[in-house]
Amino acid sequence: MEDLEALTNLSANELWVTHLFYKEEYAKVFKEKNVATLFMYRDPRDQVVSFAFYMLEHKEAWPQASMMSFDNLLLDIINNGTVFNDYPPVKGVRELYESYLPWLDDPNVLSIRFEDLVGPKGRKDPQEDQLQVIKRIIQYLGLSIPESTIYNIAQSLFGDIEGTFREGKIGSWKKYFKQHHIDAFKAAAGDLLIKLGYEQDMNWGTCDENVPAGKNTFCTRDECETFRQAQDDREKLPA
Repeated sequence: MEDLEALTNLSANELWVTHLFYKEEYAKVFKEKNVATLFMYRDPRDQVVSFAFYMLEHKEAWPQASMMSFDNLLLDIINNGTVFNDYPPVKGVRELYESYLPWLDDPNVLSIRFEDLVGPKGRKDPQEDQLQVIKRIIQYLGLSIPESTIYNIAQSLFGDIEGTFREGKIGSWKKYFKQHHIDAFKAAAGDLLIKLGYEQDMNWGTCDENVPAGKNTFCTRDECETFRQAQDDREKLPA
């Protein structure tokens, strides 16, 4: 009800940043009030890691998180989300994403990927991809902005705006996932990665150099070694 009230009371030129599960009544209000609506999503694996760190930084909201090892916290978020304690009211990463994803199909909403927006500072090359996304947003908003200003916007995008920014790096899950996290994610939401375009199939993260190039996130010997080194580094993190 609070979200619906906030939506209903939106005024002209007001900016509202939120995590809003899709509901038809919300979409209806957006359309009726002619609200420009942007929906941003990211790789669910990175989201799991980001959410785990956010929980540990806000123990008052998720006290159970600090009682778990980081490994078990990741598994809980992936599988059933008992640590959420109904905040948000979903069970695991699949339900979390499925609560948002109908926004992707709303013709009045512009959907953008986090990875395309963060640019080189978030390990996304080339910057031209970032600039094109910014131009899409500008066009969607019906604005006319000089190229120099667009470039300046890109330069200032990466960083903490809403108090939820920790690292903002693409693919940070590779540093924290172990094989059992990879297996659990494939079982719980592997098809979600394919639907969102983050993987072409289920042959990712197996660290198997025999899988053809392009079919595996860690498809070469060097990448496998990098992955194993990241796992070793992860072992050194405090519980």
